Amino acid sequence: MAFFLNKEKLYYYISGGLLTGWLLSCAFAAGETISHNYLHYQTSRLAVQSLQTHANKWVPVCLLLFCIGFAAYTGIYKALTAFLQRKTPGKSYNNFLPYSAGLILLACGIAGILFFLPDDTKQTQWIIAILCLVACSIYGDAAKRRAIKPTIVCLSLLILLIFLNGLVALDKRANRPDSPNIVLIIVDCLRADHLGFYGYQRPTSPAIDQLARSGLLFKRAYANAPWTKPSIASIFSSLYTTEHNVLNEANVLPSEINTLAEVLKNKGYKTFFFNGGNDFLEKDFNFHQGFDTCRYRSHQTTNADQVTGDFISEISQIDNDPFFAYIHYMDAHAPYTKTPINYLFTKNDNPNFEPGNRKSGFNKIRALLADNRLSTDDREHIIALYDAQIRFIDENIKAVTLFLNRSGLLENTILIITSDHGEEFWDHDNFEHGHSLYNELLHVPLIITGPDIPSRESTTPVQLIDIAPTIYHAVGIRKDTRLQGINLTDLPHNGPRDPQSPIFASGTLYGNEKYCTFEAGKKVIQNTDDGSNKWKLIGYTSPVEVEVYDIEKDPREHNNLIDAIPDTQQLLKPLQDLQNKSARFEEEVGTSMLDADLRDKLKALGYTQ
Repeated sequence: MAFFLNKEKLYYYISGGLLTGWLLSCAFAAGETISHNYLHYQTSRLAVQSLQTHANKWVPVCLLLFCIGFAAYTGIYKALTAFLQRKTPGKSYNNFLPYSAGLILLACGIAGILFFLPDDTKQTQWIIAILCLVACSIYGDAAKRRAIKPTIVCLSLLILLIFLNGLVALDKRANRPDSPNIVLIIVDCLRADHLGFYGYQRPTSPAIDQLARSGLLFKRAYANAPWTKPSIASIFSSLYTTEHNVLNEANVLPSEINTLAEVLKNKGYKTFFFNGGNDFLEKDFNFHQGFDTCRYRSHQTTNADQVTGDFISEISQIDNDPFFAYIHYMDAHAPYTKTPINYLFTKNDNPNFEPGNRKSGFNKIRALLADNRLSTDDREHIIALYDAQIRFIDENIKAVTLFLNRSGLLENTILIITSDHGEEFWDHDNFEHGHSLYNELLHVPLIITGPDIPSRESTTPVQLIDIAPTIYHAVGIRKDTRLQGINLTDLPHNGPRDPQSPIFASGTLYGNEKYCTFEAGKKVIQNTDDGSNKWKLIGYTSPVEVEVYDIEKDPREHNNLIDAIPDTQQLLKPLQDLQNKSARFEEEVGTSMLDADLRDKLKALGYTQ
């Protein structure tokens, strides 16, 4: 036992720490590679970068811990020796003390792990850690018998770490993509018909209008879900909601989905996520996968100015590396944010609905509507506040384009502006979003500008799952056949959509589940009796099972044509084929929704009723 208490043998502990760090790194990187399907998707760079990230974390951590452990073990041994010698002078404890000190140190280590380990740590990580300790014990026994030289082990493991970092750096430099930057801007709750280029009378969007005139404008773009989580999951994955299965409040984006950020990161892009305050997109729900940098801000203390500032600050520091930036503005989401132009289109004379005030009446609007207690003046005031928020976001989008232009980046940047869903203002006797599949919630703006992007309007129906394939085409990435969207730049100016990729939406948050498809100018909505895992809906819900609308003649969907259609089953068949298709990914449910703090945040945003 004197072998382990000899200070000259410290390098045995150093080599043990390095070895443990490498074993943990390899194990965690292998687990991440398997769970994210990196090899299956041929994103091998992400697998190597995963190993690099874990090695840079765990090797120094384990080295430090082993050195601390060596000091602690020595201290405990000496303390026990002094204590026992005072109690029983002259008695030898050489066979007892080292093991006692080791057990005390092990108990402290386990207690520390239990205290500091994240709540969502999987049991497999415990198994990996135990296997690493076993391997280090075998190594320590071999080192004690002089079967292995620890100095050689130390140098080899340190050289391996340096080599891995050098390899990744050389690969990034040698394979730097000669492709345009990508900036994807999502304006939460932005309905298309409140923008100038869609015919709105108020001057809500002068900067966006200018971009629409200079780029590719889709007049008939639709979200694949009526609220944020399933809609963004569809954008990131190019999969229908029934495929990715991220449908309800507690669902987590599956790790094995190959996201837009992961694909671009594998190609060599630096990836950035700027979240202006949507709690459903936080790391708890796994939407951060593939992003190098995530900047999260609270909706209660943030407006678009801060989010734009984060974008400018980060992009200013990345030299000439190509980047993908996802910007999520939350200012148009009730209860809105405080801005200098909150009352641009109305007077500051309604204390019941004050922007940024969580105690005002925004969370009561559904109940007021249901009881017919929301006045005409209140309605006009709320819409005016919403329009001012759009104008404020428009000014920030202008600031983004000005920065890109001043930095010399704009001419080599593809800029995409859209929304995750729209917003209802009592179009069908309700408010906000998440509860229906009518056009006020699904019809969203979609503008694409940048190199090789034509300047034109398109009336061909498109959907948000088309965004990822369009980006992949623009940067030279071969489309994955598993994607359900299509490349928008291949579409005709107007005409029918590719029947292999029909427009489909589902995934309500409130009430019973609904499904809809668009085909040949007709929109079919099926209202099911499946209300499992849905929040209670206050206010209007459709009393009929099937609704059919001619969205060319009746874009506001007030004239249900179902009684005039003789063969309802034939009409529903395409919808039911999509609805009944087995989900590609198993449902994953997180525990974060049980967190009281997060539930309070969601209540402040008006989600819980």
